[in-house]
Amino acid sequence: AGIVSENEVIADYSGEFVAQLILKSDFYDEHFLGVEIPNKYRENIKLHNHCVIDGRDYCVPVGISEFGAACGYGDTLDAACKMALAAAKEVKAYRLAYAADAFDDLEKIIEKGKKHGVDWK
Repeated sequence: AGIVSENEVIADYSGEFVAQLILKSDFYDEHFLGVEIPNKYRENIKLHNHCVIDGRDYCVPVGISEFGAACGYGDTLDAACKMALAAAKEVKAYRLAYAADAFDDLEKIIEKGKKHGVDWK
């Protein structure tokens, strides 16, 4: 199933799970941020206030450090997390930061949620 915008399929994602890592740069708070994304991961990277100047990707500043996200999907939670992390590792941006360990405790968090009645596959 694809994601549709104005009757146009933007991307074809398949899998039951989705994972996302927030991409940040404290430089982006007040400055245009140049971002390099390898073609292999272009569909996995979503940028805020994205523009292209002379063929290069930039994010226009809006006073926050979050400039985008690295996304992954798959038939398992692990596959989705690995895809998001792999995409994040390939992004190049000045003073780029993201929580590479964000997915480390997912199993513990899921188990804790189950104890509180949160239904999980």
